[in-house]
Amino acid sequence: MTLSFFRYGGTQPIGVGALDRFTRTGYGITYGQWTRFSSETVLVNGWDSNCGIAGITGCASSGGFEQIRYAFGRRLFAEARYEGTNDPSGFTRDGVVLFGYGPTENSRLTIEDVIAHSPQTSNTMNAQFTIAY
Repeated sequence: MTLSFFRYGGTQPIGVGALDRFTRTGYGITYGQWTRFSSETVLVNGWDSNCGIAGITGCASSGGFEQIRYAFGRRLFAEARYEGTNDPSGFTRDGVVLFGYGPTENSRLTIEDVIAHSPQTSNTMNAQFTIAY
């Protein structure tokens, strides 16, 4: 079992001449991190300086996810995740199902289906190649 804590922040453009300064703080617990099956739960709280809502200069947000992962071998894995976010615009949730393959120790290819419920159900397919050093 692994307990984790993270905090990060930054600035992102959200329109012509508008910036959002944000911070996020999270807590997590992972069970079975280096085994064939693992489960991870993460809770996140945040603050944004620009919420994109007229008359509001800053807002808090919260969210989190629960995900399970199954490793078929050293390189091939599958994940299922349920995540939710709450902010002044409302509560949103979605589910993610993905398959991943690690061609090298520091790279991953993932293909995922995001099943969103806001306000009606929709599916978005994504493919991503990630290299980390």
